[in-house]
Amino acid sequence: MKNNESYLAIQSKFKYFVFLCIYFVLYPLAKLFYGSKKHWLICDRRDDAQDNGYFFFKYLIKEHPYIKATFIVNKTSPKYTELSKVGNVVKFCSFKHFFMAIGSRVKISSQIFGYAPWVTMATYFRRNETRDIHVFLQHGIIKNLHPNLFGNVCKSLNLFVCGAKPEYEFIKKDFCYQNEAPQYTGLARYDNLTNFETRNYLLIMPTWRMKLTGIDKNGFLNSNFFREWNALINDPQLLNICKKNNLKIRFYLHHELQTYSDCFDSNDVVEIIKSEVYCVQDLLKEAKLLITDFSSVYFDFAYMKKPEIYFQFDESTFYDTHYQQGYFDYRKDGFGPVCLTKNDVIIEVKKCNDNNFVLEKEYEYKIDKNFVYRDTHNCDRIYEQILRIINNG
Repeated sequence: MKNNESYLAIQSKFKYFVFLCIYFVLYPLAKLFYGSKKHWLICDRRDDAQDNGYFFFKYLIKEHPYIKATFIVNKTSPKYTELSKVGNVVKFCSFKHFFMAIGSRVKISSQIFGYAPWVTMATYFRRNETRDIHVFLQHGIIKNLHPNLFGNVCKSLNLFVCGAKPEYEFIKKDFCYQNEAPQYTGLARYDNLTNFETRNYLLIMPTWRMKLTGIDKNGFLNSNFFREWNALINDPQLLNICKKNNLKIRFYLHHELQTYSDCFDSNDVVEIIKSEVYCVQDLLKEAKLLITDFSSVYFDFAYMKKPEIYFQFDESTFYDTHYQQGYFDYRKDGFGPVCLTKNDVIIEVKKCNDNNFVLEKEYEYKIDKNFVYRDTHNCDRIYEQILRIINNG
């Protein structure tokens, strides 16, 4: 076992050494081509484009066309062709991506160091690269403790975008950032949440569980997570409420659990959604009600001031196997009721339906406290922060 660990350690150091050799050979040429302050590299996940990077890229193309923005995503992504028609798009992990990641002055991603083609490159940026500007747009509002985002790990970040006021205060206080990196600007994708039209859908979006990622199908089918959510979407009472009121249910698993979508039972009311078919933001905008557990997607829904329900059947064990709990207390700070059983969820769904899916005043008050900025200028504020960093550099 020790010999194997020693081999892996040597292999890792060798890869790191090879990367450094390539890096320093290409660095002068890459900077010559892409070292201008106007070259901005942007991405979301390597295989997808529907998050803050996507919306910020489209904003730059429309509002600041003199910025030479490039979006990085795999060609297999449904968004590749769309983005290619409006701006410069480069295939993830291609040589050009590698070359631009070295040369670009401004590097932007909704995933921490997501613009780096390989793990080795991300490691190098994290530890040593201080000449360029690194912008973390975030994937969603942070309300738990994330060890991988602590200041001592991400010390090279120049801008850490925060989407809500309490989150900003939490990041500044508990994530050990000594510089001005954390800034409350609002998330880029929120600019697109003020204009929407709901349809007769309930959206169910549970978050992932670390212990279920990569588990075999039988293990997943035997999990409490599967049993509880599958029982809810097939509960006769819930289906009856939906049928009586001409409502449909869309069930969407987290990106990390999408491979298990086929495990769930659909019916004439419930549609099991695949990530490659629908854009998450479209699902959120069209839904009358959101049912989730601990997913930060409820912040997006709250931004639109629509009702939501938290189904937390594993409340007592969730934080033991997932992220540590942060500042957000669902009962005190939440934007909807907390339910521990599916029967409680169904009672709350009926209440929402009887109230014509109008948000209650107590939750509207909490939403207003979270979002000091609730407008269409989030991208503007992010852009201004990047310019501030450039000008101060």
